[in-house]
Amino acid sequence: MTEKCKMLKLPKSLRLFVAITPLVFLFGGCIGWGWFVPYSLQPSYWEFKKIARLEPKTYEALGGKLDDEYFAKLLALVDMDWDTMIKTKKPLWVVDEYMNIIPNRFAYKFNNLCKYNCRLKYDFTIYITMKGDEVAERTANFSVTWWNNRNSLSGNEGSMEILRDAGVEICSTLFRSPCLKYFGGKKDGK
Repeated sequence: MTEKCKMLKLPKSLRLFVAITPLVFLFGGCIGWGWFVPYSLQPSYWEFKKIARLEPKTYEALGGKLDDEYFAKLLALVDMDWDTMIKTKKPLWVVDEYMNIIPNRFAYKFNNLCKYNCRLKYDFTIYITMKGDEVAERTANFSVTWWNNRNSLSGNEGSMEILRDAGVEICSTLFRSPCLKYFGGKKDGK
């Protein structure tokens, strides 16, 4: 005697909810993009790669030079050009490690610039050295951070401490994090 397996009879709307809920959590996450959505389908990732190319060492490694074109691209991130920056932004004094002001050296800071609901944050500083009324030297510090919304839990078994690690990709001049890994270069940035 064979008996048919009896399934739990659920209303149609509840069955649909039960079927879709796991997909929402796996592919949609609770907020934003989910775990199984590849980076290549996320527009903020492509914007991160585009902006990360402007990190000075990466830009030079990819064949660029830190010339007028580079600084124009950098200032285009804030819808500005070189002349507008000089006229409208207040220059900051640059100090050495002993807090002495370095003469004829100025900095222009652009902080906490956000895109994609601040999943993508970047800031940069342009340093210039003046010789008379001429710009003798220009350099830049640059940092871009992208939150990939792939948080994970980690912990220390001994202390039973559990931490939430934020899914973050960082490309920065200051922290010496390798940026070339996003463009097919070696992981150490060489």
